[in-house]
Amino acid sequence: MKFLSLSSIVSLILCSTAKAQTHTLSGSCNYGSVSAALTAGGVADINAFLSVATEAEAIASVSSLCDAAYSAKTLPFDKVFNKGYQFDREFFHGNTELNNFESETVPQGVYDRIDTIDDLIKPSEIIGWPSYLDEFESCPSQAAMCCWTADKFSAGGGTCASEGGCADAEPADNTDICHHDMSKSPLAARVRAGAAVFSGDSEGAAHCQAFVWDDSTAAFNGNLLFDAVNYGMDNGYTRAVPGAPMCGCVEHVRGLVACMIFLKFVSYLFYVF
Repeated sequence: MKFLSLSSIVSLILCSTAKAQTHTLSGSCNYGSVSAALTAGGVADINAFLSVATEAEAIASVSSLCDAAYSAKTLPFDKVFNKGYQFDREFFHGNTELNNFESETVPQGVYDRIDTIDDLIKPSEIIGWPSYLDEFESCPSQAAMCCWTADKFSAGGGTCASEGGCADAEPADNTDICHHDMSKSPLAARVRAGAAVFSGDSEGAAHCQAFVWDDSTAAFNGNLLFDAVNYGMDNGYTRAVPGAPMCGCVEHVRGLVACMIFLKFVSYLFYVF
């Protein structure tokens, strides 16, 4: 099991008569983190800097600015592929042309679109969380993962070595899959209940990427999911664990891994004018 890292950037515009400045903000975007960053950056009077009279007004001002920055810099996840709900649902179940072995069936421009988002949008914007999909609707554990069981390209650490692609190669094996309770993912399994049990190494090679978040970094979990999806596509990984979604909150993929403990730190970059 490998955990992803994230370095996301949010542009937060604070209107002021001061000279343009750049400050690094760690943690959630709130009055405490903003005031700490401004103080570290040499701002002596935060109230004057924000053109307010009291700390209460400063707190309200920063809260409004943070909310505006988040909403103004968010790409909804349904715009990542921009092909509609049905495509997104089937993609995360492993059932679209992007999940197939025949690369020529991939729609023209899809990889270019993903590359553009990765290069130009993800570093400076929030990517929304796909809560409109069953596997991501509720994540009380604040953890999600993607798992693949096959490799179709000669990229990454899988066993596919053919430039023309492979029909049944294996991904780099980093996960021990134990079992899956299909009642946790009935749409992906297409049955209401059931179980897939993998004793020993009977599941074969499997590769998973997982990530977690807390309340201070929850705004960026869509960026992490995009990273996981893009990682799988870049490496040619395909096929979901039988009966399980390819990606989902851990509540929908219970039993796929033995443990998942990780802490995510996110950095914000904001500009002051």
